Amino acid sequence: MTERGTTEKRREHLTGLDPFTVPAVTHVLARAPVRARVVVEGTVGSVGTVAWAGGPVTEMTLADGTDLVTLAFFGRDRGAGVHTGSRLVAAGAVVNHHGRRVIMNPQLWLQPAPVAEIEVEVEVEAEPVRPGRSVQLVAVLV
Repeated sequence: MTERGTTEKRREHLTGLDPFTVPAVTHVLARAPVRARVVVEGTVGSVGTVAWAGGPVTEMTLADGTDLVTLAFFGRDRGAGVHTGSRLVAAGAVVNHHGRRVIMNPQLWLQPAPVAEIEVEVEVEAEPVRPGRSVQLVAVLV
């Protein structure tokens, strides 16, 4: 295979993820191999800005119950829409950086927060409604 073919195949592999479709998770964090492209999911434990080589880097810790990894975003002083407790899927290559496992500039997909099931008791006090009229219902959770 020529160098050109290898480069094209590598590029396709690295950019083959659809930004609008959440990819399937390939590894739990504890088994994510170093220097390999992975798709992992977890909960953000902390978010902060640090300086790497004089420039701002937003770092987030992602944990899945088996291990944790740092997500690093270069040139950013904050993570838009991501905060402690956010659930997300991240894709990128895991590297060792100063003794930490890091995914640099990963692709992210925010996940909805889990919905807790609640039981609701409703009392309705209503007068008969004439045809053509609407009724406003107000629920109060206690």
